[in-house]
Amino acid sequence: MGHHTHVYLLTGFLGSGKTTLLNRMTRALPAGLKTLVLMNEFGDICVDGALVEKRGLAMIEISRGSIFCACVKSDFLKALVEIHQDIQPDLLIIESTGVANPKDLLRNLSLPLFAGRFVVRDRICVLDAANFTAVYQAFQSVADQIAASNLFVLNKTDLADPEEIRRIEAIVAGLVANPTLFKTCHARIPFDWLEDVPTGAEGKADKTAPASGRIAAIEEAIASAMRDPDAQDTPSDAMVSFLMAWQGGSADALRRLLTTAPSGLARAKGFLNLQGRNMLLNWSINQFELEEMDFSAEQAAMCGQIVFILRQEHEKLIMRHLRAGGYLAPLSVQRPMGIMAAMQTPF
Repeated sequence: MGHHTHVYLLTGFLGSGKTTLLNRMTRALPAGLKTLVLMNEFGDICVDGALVEKRGLAMIEISRGSIFCACVKSDFLKALVEIHQDIQPDLLIIESTGVANPKDLLRNLSLPLFAGRFVVRDRICVLDAANFTAVYQAFQSVADQIAASNLFVLNKTDLADPEEIRRIEAIVAGLVANPTLFKTCHARIPFDWLEDVPTGAEGKADKTAPASGRIAAIEEAIASAMRDPDAQDTPSDAMVSFLMAWQGGSADALRRLLTTAPSGLARAKGFLNLQGRNMLLNWSINQFELEEMDFSAEQAAMCGQIVFILRQEHEKLIMRHLRAGGYLAPLSVQRPMGIMAAMQTPF
């Protein structure tokens, strides 16, 4: 029997708690599973990737766009080829960017090139109960993510009233037949559904395909997928990402800057040193959070940089606001284009 890679897709709008759930999920994995995480971020630096607890996990990071959008879809397919031919993990967890439209996942994983390797187990969507109404009304990607999923983590329920929670449940039920839904705080859910993921005892696939034939097959498969007229590879929402340098200031100054920003700013995240304290900044739809933490070497290398994600039509207005106080200086703007980062792997 050929070896299969079992796949979990993890989606959810910006700031919903996907990376927190991912860390809880990987801690709960049965021993002996060869696991790979494919992390997708909409920005020039992978802040969420730096928050993943590696502990021997292999990881591929794809930044500067959604893996389900034409802008970096070729990078995604190339990564899948590497996973299929060379890495051959038992389990693949794909965390998509928070503004992704994941409707084409099954189509991408079922390309003939992969010879039936990928078996999709669950498509998991994390929903932010505290901010759901605001993001659901403003961003089409939220409805697209719900419609493409079957298992839901309704997170931050401690910050939402019971009526709002019932409303969210009704919306999910209206878009998905027979959904599984967990209501929770801090992404704490049971993971008994992970226990039956088989290990590599199934056997391994052949790795001996000739290099020239393999390259030609890869190029043709990717070109064909990119030409597919039925592919849904247009972003649900027109978004742009800024990378800006924090020039210094207090936590209160940063809070004022973000909470008074014009509408259209969806996310800000980064590692900062504020008055001698190392802090993780998390801001989404008017929820401001600073968490003091000890930086790893990877996190320290990103210190002083903030990723902003916003609606493209508000780009000039929000940029003027962010620069006005003198606290931030622009480093780059992403509209986006793709780049696949080097793989971090213990295999």
